[in-house]
Amino acid sequence: MASSSRADFGLLAPVIRELNNDDFFEVAVCEIGSHISKHFGSIEQRQATGIANLDLSIDALPEDSPKSKASFVATIIADLTSYFSSNPTDAILILGDRYETLAIAYAASLSDIAVIHLAGGDLTLGSIDDNYRHAITKLAKIHFVTNTDSYNRVLQLGEEVEFVKLSGSPGLDSINQTDFLTKDELEVLLGLNFQDQLILVTFHPDSIHPARIAEQVTEVTLALEQFLPNCTIIITGANYDSGYATINEKFATFASRHSNSIRFIENLGTRHYFSLMKIATVMVGNSSSGYYEAPSFGLPVIDLGDRQKGRMAHELLSNVP
Repeated sequence: MASSSRADFGLLAPVIRELNNDDFFEVAVCEIGSHISKHFGSIEQRQATGIANLDLSIDALPEDSPKSKASFVATIIADLTSYFSSNPTDAILILGDRYETLAIAYAASLSDIAVIHLAGGDLTLGSIDDNYRHAITKLAKIHFVTNTDSYNRVLQLGEEVEFVKLSGSPGLDSINQTDFLTKDELEVLLGLNFQDQLILVTFHPDSIHPARIAEQVTEVTLALEQFLPNCTIIITGANYDSGYATINEKFATFASRHSNSIRFIENLGTRHYFSLMKIATVMVGNSSSGYYEAPSFGLPVIDLGDRQKGRMAHELLSNVP
């Protein structure tokens, strides 16, 4: 399997664990890009799946620019093609919609290796990732989708019905397998005494309107400030997409001004993130976890903007500009 970020690895973890424990499969793991970063890495997540060593790693982007991304895609294709030529591979398992994931699918397709794609057919009309996801679907041979709407979209794209399976999100398996931290343990971890109300904030870059990111984060912080000092606010770092540095810097500054009530954590990890979701009063932001995982916790969600527009909403979710 190949993973391009902490986000998809967290969702793939239960699948990797099951495959690795089954003698029928021989599992090799490739991590690409932001995994290697100390800020975005998922070494602990990987080790928890029983995978001690990587078969291939491809270093993260040296900078955040369109030219750098294009060069990085070329590197992914070249390195993976070289790996496939010396390591016989029957299939490659990928999840999601990042441009790095599309490069993985392209390299495998050119190398005549079956692509197994998880979470195809979804819509995120407010993100460029929507284009990547549908392109990956056309390169993939086998599809595991998360909901009936996505199932129908994959069939509409011309994929063969016998190779499209409605499986649900593997992230829900991660919830069932999580050893949650208690409120007291989270307070010690984060160095805070939680108020009765806990707001969990996860806000990622708007890839359709990158020039508006700074303005968007300012609006979010102004809104959150209205809930102080009666709430505890935990803010997670943004995904490794264009504009992430602006988001993280602004949130870090905001948290430093209210150190008794707010913490900004660049990389919480799946276990800590789910543990906070379990006790949070509300989630605020534009993360897909507000659609997929939040309902399992009975967690209300304020979904900001259009980044997740098109996803299947639930009764606990409210979308606002």
